[in-house]
Amino acid sequence: QMYSGPQRVQKLMLQPVN
Repeated sequence: QMYSGPQRVQKLMLQPVN
């Protein structure tokens, strides 16, 4: 469950950053 949080945030952060 802990990985589900950061993993989703990293993917969302990579989209806008791109």
